[in-house]
Amino acid sequence: MRFPLRTELVIFDIDGTLADAFGMIAGCFNAVMESLNRPTKSVKEVRRLVGTGSRELLAPFVPRDRLDGALELFYRRYDHRYLEETHPMPNALELLEELHQKEIKIAAASNKRGIHCRGGLDRLGMLRYMELCVGAGDITNLKPDPDMIHKILKETAVASKDAVMVGDSPIDVATAHAAGLPCVAVSTGSHTRLELEEAGADRVFCGLKELLGNFEKKNPLAAAR
Repeated sequence: MRFPLRTELVIFDIDGTLADAFGMIAGCFNAVMESLNRPTKSVKEVRRLVGTGSRELLAPFVPRDRLDGALELFYRRYDHRYLEETHPMPNALELLEELHQKEIKIAAASNKRGIHCRGGLDRLGMLRYMELCVGAGDITNLKPDPDMIHKILKETAVASKDAVMVGDSPIDVATAHAAGLPCVAVSTGSHTRLELEEAGADRVFCGLKELLGNFEKKNPLAAAR
């Protein structure tokens, strides 16, 4: 993959890529564990588990017959805390503004509830830059299934060859590749640079700062000539 990368659309993951909500997620997770008299986990431990969706986050630690109730408690805590305890990743707003100024379309895809995705991004001043934001509840299948990406490509009228995904986990890499997109990974979330490279990321960066100045608007007419 050569930089600067010419693209019409950048699709971002949210947690660990654009936003840091790991402390809040750990707090909600531990509230569930305490209600079940189960061991709690550190933020670092929960951070490693984030990315598959809330049900999948809880399922390994909660009896199957109590999972629905545990999920309700998790969401009650989440609803109360997420707007105040979600913070922008370093240089996230700067990168979104730069892409916007270059007229590159922006979208987001996350395995957490769509209503939480959009509420959190709006609170951080990021949603205004986006064509759309897709999360759980907006579509049937979650990442790494490519359905979220297909929905975004369809609604933005951009071909997969003219888009790129930016994420922080092997799930993002697998999702992008399943949809025919390259994946630029950042090691600011739940996985290390080595893990992202081993997952097949097309390029890995330490953070969003390294992406500043590395995207340019692709001219599809020029590319077709």
